[in-house]
Amino acid sequence: MVQLGLNVLFVASQFIIVALAFGTAYGVQRYFNFSLAFASTAAAYAYWTFKQTNIPQLLAFPLAISIGLGWEVFTRQLVFRRLVTRGADALTCLLASLGLYVAATESVRILFGADTKQLKTVIARPFVVLGGTLTETQVAMLCSACLLACFCAVVAQYTVAGRVWNAVRQDSLLSQCFGVDVERVRTVAGAVAGGVLGCAGILSGMDVGLNPDSGLSLFLIGVAVAITARLRSVIAIVMCSVCLAVVRESLTWFLGIGWRDTVLFGLVAFALAVHSMATSSPSRGAVSQSTL
Repeated sequence: MVQLGLNVLFVASQFIIVALAFGTAYGVQRYFNFSLAFASTAAAYAYWTFKQTNIPQLLAFPLAISIGLGWEVFTRQLVFRRLVTRGADALTCLLASLGLYVAATESVRILFGADTKQLKTVIARPFVVLGGTLTETQVAMLCSACLLACFCAVVAQYTVAGRVWNAVRQDSLLSQCFGVDVERVRTVAGAVAGGVLGCAGILSGMDVGLNPDSGLSLFLIGVAVAITARLRSVIAIVMCSVCLAVVRESLTWFLGIGWRDTVLFGLVAFALAVHSMATSSPSRGAVSQSTL
């Protein structure tokens, strides 16, 4: 049971990092950008390449994160900014992001192959916690999630940047009338999300290995967490991450690895459908009463 609890904390830390990154970008951009999933893949493969060329780890890690950050800025300026300027809707941006992700992933598959690569060649001594074990990478992921959640909560509540982000998230047109550079806010938010996902991709690759599709599987779970929490607050994202991590690890225990994500996404979709019906039914009743 102790090991199961530690596994839940580690999985929840992954969910928290990806959900906060996705929420930072989506909150102001207002379209599902699945090309963000490639930011973690690009950073992880860049880190693997730097390791192969014997670049020191202290230099390779920030350089690889900058690759993930640069990917988001590049796609934002080259594709999505132009689409939004021309009045493209959210569905068009979604399809464009899927096309970018597929093209980038297949390019990686051609250049590096489809085999699983190990980012960590030396197995460090695990940490023993109350009889359970955590690897060095898992501890780093836990610490990163805690620091990121605290940082986001402080920035959102007590800084000018957080207030500007909240203003653009709530009403971008009104914010623009008050002199806020909305496009700059969206670009910076996307860059931050790309960098955070790059860090998550590297740490995840150190833990379980790296393949061209690893970024999407990690990203989709984070998106499910963000949607379930409805981007209300950092605390809501953390709570939803822990709850979904408990469900995921329980499914792994009873059903195995093959079915856990399928059942998990099904449960999330069912919960969102029930919540949508529950919140929309009073409004329909109010409309019918007013019509009568």
